[in-house]
Amino acid sequence: MIAEIREKVVRYGITAKELGLAGTRAMARSAGSGIRYRGPNGEIWNGKGRRPDWLKQATSAGRNKSDFAI
Repeated sequence: MIAEIREKVVRYGITAKELGLAGTRAMARSAGSGIRYRGPNGEIWNGKGRRPDWLKQATSAGRNKSDFAI
């Protein structure tokens, strides 16, 4: 259940503030997930390792990596 909720939070861009969690320990734990970028179709990347294809395509088309920062 928790994994499903986390996935939906990332997919829909829900913030800790919107959930009433900003500044709580729950926020600190979720920040540890390492997700730093979200693609145009909800893809996620932690910024480590090989760049995902969606990011390569976007940057080749003139977008900035920072455009996808969470």
